[in-house]
Amino acid sequence: SVHPSVFSALRLNLSARCSRRWRELEEAEKEHEEFLFAELRRLQRLEHLADKFKRKAEKTEGWTDGKDTLLQRDDDLQSANLADIQALQKIHETFETDLKAESNRVETLANIANELTELNYHDADGVNARLQGLRDTFTALEGFSNDRTRRIEDAIETQQRIDQLRLEFAKRAATFNNWMDNTFDDLQEVPVCDNITDAEQEIASHEEWKSGPLQNASAQYDELNSLVSQMAELGSTDNPYSTQTPQDVYEKWCLLLDSVPMRDEILESELQKQNSNEQLRQDFADKANQAGAYIDAKSATLSDLSMQGQGSLEEQLQSLKSFQQEVLGYQPMIDECETSNQAAQAALVFDNPHTKYTMETLRAAWRQLNSNISRSINEMENQIIIRDTMGLTEDQLKEFRASFNHFDRDGSGQLEKNEFRSVLLSLGYELGSDPANDPKLDELFTRVDPNDTGHVSFESFLDFMTKETVDEDTADQVMNSFKILAGDKPYITEEQLKRELPPEQAEYCIGRMNPYTGPDAPEGALDYMSFSSALFGQSEL
Repeated sequence: SVHPSVFSALRLNLSARCSRRWRELEEAEKEHEEFLFAELRRLQRLEHLADKFKRKAEKTEGWTDGKDTLLQRDDDLQSANLADIQALQKIHETFETDLKAESNRVETLANIANELTELNYHDADGVNARLQGLRDTFTALEGFSNDRTRRIEDAIETQQRIDQLRLEFAKRAATFNNWMDNTFDDLQEVPVCDNITDAEQEIASHEEWKSGPLQNASAQYDELNSLVSQMAELGSTDNPYSTQTPQDVYEKWCLLLDSVPMRDEILESELQKQNSNEQLRQDFADKANQAGAYIDAKSATLSDLSMQGQGSLEEQLQSLKSFQQEVLGYQPMIDECETSNQAAQAALVFDNPHTKYTMETLRAAWRQLNSNISRSINEMENQIIIRDTMGLTEDQLKEFRASFNHFDRDGSGQLEKNEFRSVLLSLGYELGSDPANDPKLDELFTRVDPNDTGHVSFESFLDFMTKETVDEDTADQVMNSFKILAGDKPYITEEQLKRELPPEQAEYCIGRMNPYTGPDAPEGALDYMSFSSALFGQSEL
């Protein structure tokens, strides 16, 4: 039997052991309960994280869907202009901002995936694989985005280059088109030439233009074509800055080039025309110079015949009529000049440097010559009538002719009013000092010029002188005449006599006047007073 004390001890030990086991059981239960709560929390966290990862991954995958296709497209860049591409650039910059934000979301997904892995999520491998797929997608998108950025920048650079080319073409095409318009007008302009030199200068200028400005224009046209080619290579065929298309420039340039040989033909034709005109000028000049010289010579001959008065009046009249027939025989040459002049005028040739004569001056000179001959014949016939009517001698007529020629200073065959005044003064008439306001002079001039022609003919002069000198001359009148010639001095010099009187009369007076013996007389002074007194009544003077 067991001692009660032992039993008691065993019971106490068993009780202690049971208490301890119970406590251990309670602790184990508590730990298990805590484990279960912890596992529950873990599973809840995993479920939450897995759901969060799934939602965010789906959203991110949805955002990336189709982005690779959009980033790799080129059609929108190829068909866009500069403004459109710049707008696409702004859109792409916005996309890059979104891409960066979405990339940050991937990092958030990575944190979730790491936590799921750490929490021993049963599908951690699937989560990480999905995460890696997203990372690969974003890496690809970043590559596509960078490439898109580069392509947009290239497209902008291309469009800017196209824009520069368009603007350059527009400026040059406008200037070139204006030059072509002006040049085309110049090439169409009818050349205005007056002679061969002008035509040759036109041709020389045209040749210089072809080798200079035209070649420069050709180079400019090539540069325009180069701009067009560069734009075409960059894919541009239109130009909003220019109203001139490359085709317009080409067609006008071809038209201008076609006009150049036409201008050559026009100028060559003008040169041939001027050569023909020069022949017309030379033909007329040869005839006109010959005719002009003939008329001048015959006019001089007529003047000599009128002034010399060789032979009797009848002989002089016959000489004038023979001279008239000779001159009339030259009419065919004048007609040839007319024909040549008509040919020149028909060719619109009006200037002629080869001759000083025009047909108008030849006609006038020819008419004047024939008129002078007719007048001389008429005068001679009248002189014969006057001679016979007045009973004058041939010597007296010659004397009157010599006196008339002396006062006819300009050799016109007529006396002007001032020349007639000199006649009156030589005859001793007392006239006023102002010829323009002299009633006495006007009265006498009216007598010799009743038709108010402004001139005194030889016939009127002869009639006047006959009435004034025949049986009416006095010593005082002759003396007063010499006094006027001597400038109111009591003597006269040989020089004054030769200057104022016809040669024969001057020599006659010099040979018969005595030397002047008065005071202060110069050497060679002659006494006209004693000469006038001794000469009174002699018709030879």
